[in-house]
Parts: sequence; structure tokens; C-alpha cells
Amino acid sequence: MKKLKILFSLVIILVSVPAFTQNLAPLGDDLSSFLYQFGKEMSSPLVLSSVSGLGMGEAELGGFPHFYFSTSGGAVLAHGIGTFIDENNTNFELLNVYGLVNQAIASSATAQDLYTKTRTFFPYPNIRLSIGLGTLYGVEVYFLFSMLPQAITDFGGSLAGLTSGSITANTLNIGTRIRKVLISDTGAFPAVSASLAYTYSALNFGYDIGNFSQDLSEFTLNIGGKLNMKNSINAFGLDVAISKKLLIFVPFARISAWYEMLNYSGSVSNFVAEVIDSGGTTITSYADQKLPDPSASYTVNDLFVVLTGGLELKLGFFSLTGSASFDPRNMLLGINAGMRAQF
Repeated sequence: MKKLKILFSLVIILVSVPAFTQNLAPLGDDLSSFLYQFGKEMSSPLVLSSVSGLGMGEAELGGFPHFYFSTSGGAVLAHGIGTFIDENNTNFELLNVYGLVNQAIASSATAQDLYTKTRTFFPYPNIRLSIGLGTLYGVEVYFLFSMLPQAITDFGGSLAGLTSGSITANTLNIGTRIRKVLISDTGAFPAVSASLAYTYSALNFGYDIGNFSQDLSEFTLNIGGKLNMKNSINAFGLDVAISKKLLIFVPFARISAWYEMLNYSGSVSNFVAEVIDSGGTTITSYADQKLPDPSASYTVNDLFVVLTGGLELKLGFFSLTGSASFDPRNMLLGINAGMRAQF
């Protein structure tokens, strides 16, 4: 009789547990899809951001030899971030990604408002420091650098009351250019120059999911782990610039052809997932089913063109520059402002 009761209980459990709780593979597929779509969405703005912001506009700096130092900052204005996440969860099978995101920002009204706005508009910021040297025969060499160290992210997170280590965010951008003045700015003729360029950019981002819970009829799905996303971009460029000095104003334009090599990878570290019943008993778990950890990768090797135009204001040894860059391939716009000191 006792064995019959045990058998009956097992039958009830098997019948009452929804079919999808018997196989958590769709959960891993959903997280892999999230990582892939997020990486793909970020790729084009990050590429344009990595090659934008020179802190200069003139096609010819003049006064050979010379030395200059410049700073610039701006952003690539993207169409939104996380646009593939919808309230009806149509892009995912098991995991309620919309609920996961909203749970992550539930404690902050500011974060909720910011998330709502960034669904339709999201700026990818960039800051650049550059130094350059004009040598003989109209040849200029300059170097660009910027970074966001993890220490600054940790400090900002502590001010916001976030758990230490819950967010990873660090960036690096380095680059160099060799430019040759082809035509000097004399009389009615504008200055024309050509450049060879290379940039390397890296972005690492991670977020601790925490203890996310999702209702599955009579059961609960619990997951935990940390999302990790890494981007590396190598870009090789050739551009031609033209400018004309008009008193203290220097309008300029530049067309650049770039070859990008982008590699993105996403993963979930320390991933755990389990389905429990109302009494807290584990029905099944991701580890028990020996499923692969969620992961995704995205690679782009492509040629693209960037159109840049702007105005430089010369004030003695100092120059102020404003510019806009346009990527017609992805219909993306970048804006930048800079200041240069030249000696």
C-alpha cells in the first residue's frame, strides 16, 4: 500500500509539472539569444564611436614643424538599446526577459525612466585625448587615446548603492594616424590632405543577474549568474580631408573608408537555474540536465564609409572644433566637440 502511494505521488508530480520544466534547454537558448541580439545591436554604434572624435578639423595644421595637444568628446546617437525586448516576450520561449530587466531596475525610479527613454534613443559616448607632431615635407603623425577604468565604474556604483562587483564596465581606445598634406591652403585653393589610420577599441560589460524569479504556473524558475559581454574592434582607415581658412573660421569636410574587424562574445558566468515547487522542492535544475552554459558570439569583417563635416574656430594658439560624422550604411550620426592647443 505504501509503495502504491509513492507511485501515485510520482504520477501526480509528472502530470502536474508543465512539459517545459522537464527541459531547461530553451532557457539556455533564450539567454544565448539575448546575448547575441544585444551584441549585434551594439556593434554598429560602437564601430562608429571607435573612429570618431579627432579633436581637429583642418586638413593642414601648418607651421612645420609643430606639436599639438587636443581633447574631444561626443557621442554616437543610436536608435535605441534593447529594442528586441518586448513586453509580450515574443522573441523568447521560456525566459521572461522583459521581467528580468524590469526587476533589475525596480528599486530606482530614475533607472526606470532612463530605461524607457533609451529604448528609442541611446547615445554611445566617446572621449579622446590626442597628441600630434608635424614633421618635414607636410607629414603629420598623431596618436589618440581614451579609457574608462573599472575603478571609476566601481566608485560610481558605490555612490549609487550598488553591490560591489555587480557591474563591470571598462573601455579602451587607442589609435594612430599618418597624414600627408597634398595641397596647402593658399589663395583660392583649399588645403587637402590624405591619411592612413588605425584604431583599436575594447569594451567589457557585465551585470550580475542576482536572484531572478519567474512564475511558471504552479512552479517557480530561479536563475542567477553574471552576464558578460566583450567587444574588440580593429579598424583600418584611409581618408581624404579638405578645409579652407576664412579669417578665424575653418570649415572642413572629410570622407573616410574603413575596414572593420569586430569580435563580440557574450557569456553567463556562475550560471544557476532551477525549477522549484510551492514547497521549495527542486523539480529540475540546469546543472542536473548537464546543459551547456549560455553563450553567443558575433563577428563582422566589413568595409564602410564615414562622412564628416564641421567648423573650426581659431583663436591664436587655440582652436575649438565642432563636427558631425555620418555612417550611411547604418544611418547613424555622431557628434563631437574638441579643443586643440598648437605650438
